[in-house]
Amino acid sequence: ITAEFMPVNMVIFRDGISPTGTGTPPTSTTAPPSSTVIPTTTTVPTTTVPTTTTPPTSTGVPTTPTSPAQVGDYEFVYCWAEPEAGRALADKSTAADDMTLEKCATFCAAYPYFGTQWSRECWCGSEPSTGTLAPLGDCDYACTGDATQACGGSRRLSLYHNAALTGPQQPATVGNYEFQACVTDSQGLRTLSEDMLRSDDMTLETCATFCGGYTYFGTEWSTECWCGNTLAAGATTVAASQCSMTCSGNGNQLCGNGDRLSVYKLAA
Repeated sequence: ITAEFMPVNMVIFRDGISPTGTGTPPTSTTAPPSSTVIPTTTTVPTTTVPTTTTPPTSTGVPTTPTSPAQVGDYEFVYCWAEPEAGRALADKSTAADDMTLEKCATFCAAYPYFGTQWSRECWCGSEPSTGTLAPLGDCDYACTGDATQACGGSRRLSLYHNAALTGPQQPATVGNYEFQACVTDSQGLRTLSEDMLRSDDMTLETCATFCGGYTYFGTEWSTECWCGNTLAAGATTVAASQCSMTCSGNGNQLCGNGDRLSVYKLAA
């Protein structure tokens, strides 16, 4: 075979790629994309943990009310049990939603004894008429006006005494009149009905002067004065202790009670 008839192998490149893989691939003119920036981790919000609330410090108020040894000029006696019927101190009483031992002592200032009960009640008297000592723990009701103070209990008095006081008195004589007795009265039939005076400043002397022309005078309900020459039929004498209300114009004198007259008679 001659040279001119030698076979020729032709290699055709398409798009610059060698079918045999020996060709050099074209270089990319496009710059490779830069690495994707991975976003930083989102900050996780921190959980706000509430701080522990500091418990309030103690105010110093005891949880159990106590009975002071002294209130003004009054000294603590003990816890006193009321009788099954009636009251140990029945001369004068009041109740209030702001009751304190001091408030009761002031209200009963003319009496040797005062006692608080049921947290809000105040009772006064010359002496406990009946009843007995009770366990101190029975008087554990807090006063409505001062939770640190004990104001009795159920049918129990926190009892106080002022030895310097004798209590309101029913004088034996008032001017020319002499004390007769504590006598019943009623609105339907007045024991003394001939004249009458009512005053917020009533005293035994005021009533004696007003009834100066009559045989009898009597005071009632602290503020009332009644006059007459005779006592109505049906009027009866009762225990002097039932005329226990003080005169509105003199806390040291007694001026009857509800439907009770402190009766005086003109001296012979």
